[in-house]
Amino acid sequence: MKLTGKIALVTGGTRGIGAATARLLAREGADVAIVGRRLDGEAGAAQTAVLKLGRRCELIQADCGKPEDAAHCVRETESKLGPVEWLGPATLEVLGKLGAAGEKQVLAVPIAFVTDHVETLYEIDQLFGEEARRVGIAHFRRTPGLNSRPTFLRALADVASSVEGFWTD
Repeated sequence: MKLTGKIALVTGGTRGIGAATARLLAREGADVAIVGRRLDGEAGAAQTAVLKLGRRCELIQADCGKPEDAAHCVRETESKLGPVEWLGPATLEVLGKLGAAGEKQVLAVPIAFVTDHVETLYEIDQLFGEEARRVGIAHFRRTPGLNSRPTFLRALADVASSVEGFWTD
C-alpha cells in the first residue's frame, strides 16, 4: 500500500495500536494527524516516530466520542496538513437511494469499526437509523463490532506479527 500524498487522521493514535497504525501509515508515505484525549509524553513519542520517518505529523487533543470534537479533528487536520479525502459514497446518500428504491430493510456492517463504542453507537444507530426511517426504511440494524472475540484478537496478532519490520523502529 503506497500512501504518498495522502493524509491520515488516526484517532486514539497516541499509544498502543493507534500509535503503531500512525507509524505504519507514515512508513507507507502518508502525513499523519494523531488525535488523543491527552497530549502527554506518549503522544509526543508517537509524533516523533512519525517525524523520524520523514512525514509531517500534527497532534490534536480531542475526545472523538463527542461529535463537536470529531468535527474539530477534521478541521484541524485540514488546516495543518491539507484536505482529507473521504471514502465514498456517503452513508446518508446511500440510505436516501435505498429508501427511494423502496428498500424496507437495511443491515449496516461498519467494517471500519471493530469495537462498539460511543461514536459507532451514536452515529450509526441514532443518526443513520433516524435517516433510514425518514426515507421509508422501516428496519435499520447494525451488526455488532468484533470487540474482544478470540478469533478476531488472534487474527490481529497474526497480522501484527507478520509485518516485516513492524516492531523494529
